[in-house]
Amino acid sequence: MLKTLGLIPLYILRRWGIHLFVLGMSVFLLLLVHRKVYEHFDSDSRYMLDINAFKVANNPDWLIDQELRDAMNDSLILKVKTSSFDEDIINRLRQHYESNPWVKRVETIERRLPNDLKIKLELRRPYLAVAKNNKQVAYYLVDKDMVRLPGEYSELPAMPTVLPVVAGVAANPPLAGRIWSDKGLNAAVSVAAILDENNLLDTLKTKTIDVANIGGKINSKESEIVLVTQDKIRIEWGRPPDTDKFGELSVAEKINNIKTVLSACPQLKGVRYVKIQFDQPYIALEDK
Repeated sequence: MLKTLGLIPLYILRRWGIHLFVLGMSVFLLLLVHRKVYEHFDSDSRYMLDINAFKVANNPDWLIDQELRDAMNDSLILKVKTSSFDEDIINRLRQHYESNPWVKRVETIERRLPNDLKIKLELRRPYLAVAKNNKQVAYYLVDKDMVRLPGEYSELPAMPTVLPVVAGVAANPPLAGRIWSDKGLNAAVSVAAILDENNLLDTLKTKTIDVANIGGKINSKESEIVLVTQDKIRIEWGRPPDTDKFGELSVAEKINNIKTVLSACPQLKGVRYVKIQFDQPYIALEDK
């Protein structure tokens, strides 16, 4: 039996040897030709990719600040020259963009011969600015996910609508691309999102969201969140939306109170401050 098995490879070699040899040589030549063709196109100037020369075709409509636009676009460029036939270039680009704090998601990266790439990214949009005072005021941008965006600004970047500033954030800014973990900031983002959903953030022209008293650390009897409009009208919100404290109005009730106040005093004209954290909103009028 063992002797018979030992003769099988010899039989295959005699019967199919020439065919196997021809097949092997064909594969070898095919690989050799493929390599030569690849080397030819890889060095052909028509197929060279100069990614440093790439331009952003469509900036988001909110990116109107020239300095901010330049900084963001510069960060998107991977400074490398290579060939369209570089097998690793798409993976390198994906890693580059996924590590960029401005990029929320890489949607597509497509290779287009002879020397083009189509890249589609979802960028993080500044949602709030955080003011920190260390000898002088510096502003830091965060998106809806509380991710800190690159840059430290002495003045707020221009935006199509008012970019609310959060005051009273206790935690120091993290590195760009990291979530800024802070109770006050979390509360500010939540309130801003609620107002946004109800088309009130711009209507109220919210300039500042003050969270210095979050948790009642300054005065437990005062509102923990205060909105300040462009006209310096204070709107006391009360405790954060996720509070479990007994007696606090629901978010829906507070929104209804704001709408009631706006109905009675359009654009809050003649108003000094408003308290919406009570069953009946309290309105203090300007002295005449």
